[in-house]
Parts: sequence; C-alpha cells; structure tokens
Amino acid sequence: MCTVESVEDNTGGLRIKVRIPYFDPPKEEDPNMDRIPYCFPLMPKLIHVNPNVGELVLVMLLEQGSLQGDRFFIGPVISQDYYLNECKAAIYAQSLFQGVKLLPPMENPWLNPDNDGTIPDRDDIAVRGRDNSDVVLKKNEARVRCGFKKNPGSNATNDTLNFNRSDLAYLQEKYYPKGKTDSHGDYNSVVNIVADRINLLSHDGAPYFNMGDKDELITSDEQDNIQGSAHPLIYGDSFMVFLSKLIEIYKKHVHSFPTNNAVINDADMEVLNTDLSTFLSKTIKIN
Repeated sequence: MCTVESVEDNTGGLRIKVRIPYFDPPKEEDPNMDRIPYCFPLMPKLIHVNPNVGELVLVMLLEQGSLQGDRFFIGPVISQDYYLNECKAAIYAQSLFQGVKLLPPMENPWLNPDNDGTIPDRDDIAVRGRDNSDVVLKKNEARVRCGFKKNPGSNATNDTLNFNRSDLAYLQEKYYPKGKTDSHGDYNSVVNIVADRINLLSHDGAPYFNMGDKDELITSDEQDNIQGSAHPLIYGDSFMVFLSKLIEIYKKHVHSFPTNNAVINDADMEVLNTDLSTFLSKTIKIN
C-alpha cells in the first residue's frame, strides 16, 4: 500500500509515481523521484478512474524484489462513501484496516435514513463520480443522476451523503410490468427526464446554440442564452381544449342584424380573453 506522490506523466499514459517504504530511495536522496519507475494502471483505459496525489493505491511489482522492474497499481483505496471526493491515505483510506489508525471510521452511512437513495444498493452496478453524479444500473432500470446529494463537499461530514429530494437531475429508463398505464404486452418501457429546466436541443434547430464547447459542452453563458431564447413547449391538452372552444364559437356565432358585429356571450368572452401564455411551459424548451 503506497501513497500517490505524483500523477505527472509526459506520455499521457495516466501513470503515477509512489515511494515504496524501505524499498525506494527516501525523499531526501531522490526528491524528484528520478530513480523510481512509474506505476501503470491495471484498470483498463476504457474505464477512466485515477487517484489524486495523497490518496492510497495498491502497488504490485511484476518481478518480486526488482527495484527498476515494471509496477502496476489499483486504486484509489476509498474506505467509506463519505470520502469519494478525496480520501487521504494516512488519515481516511486506512480507517477500516487492521492495525494502527490515525482516524477511526465514521458512522455506517447505511444506517442513516437521510442517506437513502444516495448510495447504490448492494446488488446494483454503478459508476460513481467524485462529487455529485453517477450512473446506476438496477434490475430492469438504468439511472443517470446529478445533484442527488444535498450537501456534497470534499470535507467528509455525517451529512455529506444526505439525499437531495428537491432539485436533483436524472434520466431514468425503466422496463416494468404492465399496470394501469397504456401498455402493450406484459411490460411497458418508459424514459423519465427530470430536472428544474429541461431543454430538447438540436444542432440543426433554430435558434442555433453553441453546444460543442470542448470543456463544458454548453457553457454557463450559453446556458443562459438557451433559457432566454429557446422556444417553450406547449401544454398540448390544455391548448386543444382552448382550440375546441374557439372553433365552437366560430361555428355558432350569430349577428343580430346583417353587417352588425357578432353576438358574444359571457362564455365566449371567457375563451377570447384567455391568456395564451398560460399554455407555454416555463421549464421545457426546444429549438
């Protein structure tokens, strides 16, 4: 078990450097780690997970006792879910190991009901982000989530994993047994997209938005532009009721005398005075 001292790799191979105690030269003799070989990640490049400086990794030597032989690592070692953002080797990573501990483990996060929904279930398959995003595969269900922790942060506290019920964003795909909803066969498939603001955007749509920023995909400024310029969706059912009433007015309108204005009753006025903006969604937009 070794602490990561460097993640700089001029080949871009995601190699790291560690100092194996009683094996590698001490820092005083080799401060730049020039005499220490790189460690290559055992995790394949198709899965992108890298340790930070100061975190703990498991190091293996290809040739036992070989000072300059190839090295491989698995990590980072993270003791509890509280430390996903950062798990310092000497303090947090070893809190569940046997032997001397600088810090005892925190309370079991599974026992706090406020954490329900934040931590994947034992039989789930999940890819977890450092801060506040993950992908969770359940039985007949897939979730892509962001913002599901109420109090995320790098400093581990008992409330770090509290579930955010108010404004999390997620995409949920479900394949579930036939129920009361419209269905065909024994199962229904459904996709739920949930967020404070939902935008359905096309590169060929109008107005055009820049959605290909190399770092953010959509920058904060462009996000503001989208919220202000994209077209709001219409509440289709309510708009259809309004159109039906408007058509009835047109079909049944009468004139007291030829060339006089049409006779309009109170029910007609209610329709004609309808605020059309009420049919526009404030939260779902398209281009």
